[in-house]
Amino acid sequence: MILEQFGNHNISLYKANDDITNWNELTLGTDFPYNGTVIETPCN
Repeated sequence: MILEQFGNHNISLYKANDDITNWNELTLGTDFPYNGTVIETPCN
């Protein structure tokens, strides 16, 4: 997964909704029970 591969290189990934009016930052969870889970954090 790209987040695992580049997680320690100060690269951020964002995901837009279908009509590109809102964005979520994608991060990889590090704590139990979210270890390895993609977490979406709203940017707007």
